[in-house]
Amino acid sequence: MEELTKTTETKQSFIKKLKEGYKKLTPLDHARAKKSGHQWAIIGGALAIGVMFYRGVWYFALFLGAIIWLQYVELRKEKQKIDGIIKMQEQMDQQTNIKNDLDRLEKIGL
Repeated sequence: MEELTKTTETKQSFIKKLKEGYKKLTPLDHARAKKSGHQWAIIGGALAIGVMFYRGVWYFALFLGAIIWLQYVELRKEKQKIDGIIKMQEQMDQQTNIKNDLDRLEKIGL
């Protein structure tokens, strides 16, 4: 009975930590994780195509080629999204710096 309680507590604490970590994710973190996933999918698909040609099942390799193309398109989309997020963060930082400068000028009476 104690082991069951420990297991339940462990699961609950794991789920709690997982939710807390997920709340800390930024859109940039999420986009980078998706980009990495697409890269690995392309690598896996390329290896699978090699195996299909080696085994003589070339017609299935055509299907895998289409999947790799779709993964590549999604990868490019994620790269563009990451670039956009970074540019947006830079602009927000510039605006914050301008606001801080204006606040400082107001404090000294200019």
